Parts: sequence; C-alpha cells; structure tokens
Amino acid sequence: MSLKSKLYIIALLAVGLAIVCAAFINATKRNENTLILHTEYVESVLQTTDNLQAALREYGLASTPANAEHWLSLHSTLQQYLDNPPQVSINMQPYLSSALALNKTAHTLFQRLLTIDDTLSSANSDPQLLANAKKALGNRLYLTLNLISDESLNLSFGALLDFKRKSSNINQALKASVFTVSILNVLIALYFVYTFSGRMNQLLSLVQGVASGDLDTRALASGKDELAKLAVQFNNMTSKLQESMVARTELEQMIDQATAELEAQKQKLHQMAHYDSLTEIGNRALFNSTLEHAFKRAQRSAAKLAVLYIDIDGFKLINDNHGHNIGDEVLKLVARKFTSTIRASDVIARLGGDEFAIIMEELKGREDAETLASKLRLRLAAPQKIRDHIINIDVSIGIALYPDDAASIEDLIRSADSHMYTVKHSSRAYS
Repeated sequence: MSLKSKLYIIALLAVGLAIVCAAFINATKRNENTLILHTEYVESVLQTTDNLQAALREYGLASTPANAEHWLSLHSTLQQYLDNPPQVSINMQPYLSSALALNKTAHTLFQRLLTIDDTLSSANSDPQLLANAKKALGNRLYLTLNLISDESLNLSFGALLDFKRKSSNINQALKASVFTVSILNVLIALYFVYTFSGRMNQLLSLVQGVASGDLDTRALASGKDELAKLAVQFNNMTSKLQESMVARTELEQMIDQATAELEAQKQKLHQMAHYDSLTEIGNRALFNSTLEHAFKRAQRSAAKLAVLYIDIDGFKLINDNHGHNIGDEVLKLVARKFTSTIRASDVIARLGGDEFAIIMEELKGREDAETLASKLRLRLAAPQKIRDHIINIDVSIGIALYPDDAASIEDLIRSADSHMYTVKHSSRAYS
C-alpha cells in the first residue's frame, strides 16, 4: 500500500470522526432547544395561572360581567396552552393530563360561581348561605389553580430529567465513538511510523548533510512507493548541485557588495532629493515635507507652529562685486551660523537662491520666534571675513504663526513671505 493510500485512510477516519462529532453536537443542540421550549411553555402556563388567580381575586372583590369575562378569557388562553404542548416524553404525559383535568375542573367551579352570583341577585335566596357557598367555591377554585401550577412545575421537572437522560446518552455515545475512531487512527499512524521511520530518518540525515555541504552521499532508492521516488529525486538534485554549485564565500561576497552598493546609492539619492548640495542643509522638498508633518501635529495638539522666511539683503550686489564664488561662500557661512543657532528641534532649509526658511515647533508664542530672529541677525552683526574680503551681511526675516496668522500651510507660507518683504522695505529687523 502506498503512502498516499495510508494518508487517505487516516484522512477518511478523521472526516468520519468529524461527522460523528457534528451529529452528536446537533443532537445536543436539539436537546437543549427542546428544554428551552419546555421551559418557555411552562413559564407561559405559570404566568397564565397567576393571571387567573389575580383575576379570581378581582372577581371576588367585584363580581361584574367584565371581570367574569376577563377570567374566562384567561382560562381559554390556558386551555390553548394545555391543548397544544410541545413534544413531551411518556414520563411527562401524566402531568400534562392532570393539568388538563384540573383546568376543566377550574372552569366548572367558576361556572358554579357565576350561578351563585345569579342566585344572589334573586329575592328568594338566602344571602348568607350563598355567600358561604361562594367563598368555599372560590377557595376550591384557587386551590385548583395552585394544583395546575404544581403540575406545570412537575412537567418542567420531567422535561429537565428527560434532558439530562438524553444528554447522558449522547455523551456516552460520543465518548465511545471518539475513542473507537481515535484508537483506529493511532494504530494506523503507528503502523505508518514503524514502516517508514527508518527510511525517513535516512533521508533526513542526507538532507542535513547537504545543508552542511556534503554532496557526495546518495540515498538508497529501493521499492516503488513515494519514498523511493523521493530518494531518486534527491539523488538527482544533489548531482545537479555538484555540477552547478558556486562557492559559498564568493556568493556571499557578491551579495554583500551588491547590498552595500544599493544602500550607498539609496543614501545618495535621498541626500540629493532632500538636501542642498551647496550648503548641505535641507532643500525645499525637505522643508515642504517637514512642514506638512509639523502642521498636522500642531492641529492635533492645538499647539503653535512658526515659519521664519529669511532673505539675505543685497545678495545680488555681493555676487556682482565679489563674484559668484564669494556669493556661494556667503550662503554656506549663513547656513552654518543659522544651523548652530537654532534649537535641535528646529528645521532649517534653503529654498533657493538666497532664501532660507526655519520651522519652529513647541513654542509658547510669537516671542519665541522673535527671540530666534534676533539671535540669527546678531550672529551676522559683525562684518564677516570670507577669503580676503570683508563683507557685511544682513538679513530680512518674516515670521508667521499657526494659528495666529494662518489656518493652512499655504497661508502660513504666504504670510511669512509677506512679512519678510515688509521688513525688507522698512527699517524693522523682523516682522
């Protein structure tokens, strides 16, 4: 018998076990539903009986046609419940029959009560005698209703006993079925292990040898079952590995080298995309991305956010008078001084030309941004020596705060830029 056939047998036994378990689960569910149905039925009977007793008391207080009609209506409802019970077992039938007989007796007693009330209304009757008879009949009727409640409870108790008996039978049958199928599965599995464990261990040993670099050993391919076919394929695989194998160290070196080159290229591309090549600070792309995230954080935490727009005053004259090389040195010097002045949490970027921008988070108010602007201008207050040239450098700084000056990123940038040009054409240091 092939390995596939044995696996099929085990699978079929497992499916059979699952089907048996499902059948027993369904039987248990039906048994539970029956108990629930009987419980709800008994609750309805008990509730109706209680209502009948309450209606009887109302009739005793006021023997009106309306109260009599109400009692008869409730009695009719109880009769319908007793005539249409859920499926009951043989041991529950006597309780149901007794309840039906008692309900019939209750109806007869109430009819006698009505007869006594009619008699009381005639002139020739003895009121005291009839009143005593009515009281006796009422007590008997009340007792009869109590007996109906007792029989209903007996019916509920019988349903519970029936449920326990059926549950016990189902559990015993389920245990026997599971035990039988499990034993069969274990026996077949043991036979399978005994038959194939030796050859499987041999193949496992060979696989471990290949993993450690041994490609010379071959598997014993005897027989016609699946393990024999697997051994043949294993031998073919090791032969092809011997023919085409590349040295492991050489392959690892090639992979490491390619990985390092890719990582270096990734870092270079990221540097080119987000940083200014001249000043080595962030560029406009980094500024926009950082501002977008900072703006969202400020919105979520209801915090303030400041943007400082900075422009070097007279930068065109510096280029014209000293050359573009000196202009580039000025840009790098300004970037270095600004970078060493701002906080660690602030972000500086060169937007292009002689324009810079700074993003400030976690500030208390405009005073923090104005303090930073004063520090930036102070760093450039003294004439700067660049190569052999003495150059005076001054900047115009525009300040805009969220949410004080703008409610969106675009308006925040526009406001900072507008304040910067206001400063450039006035005598103020910043705005």
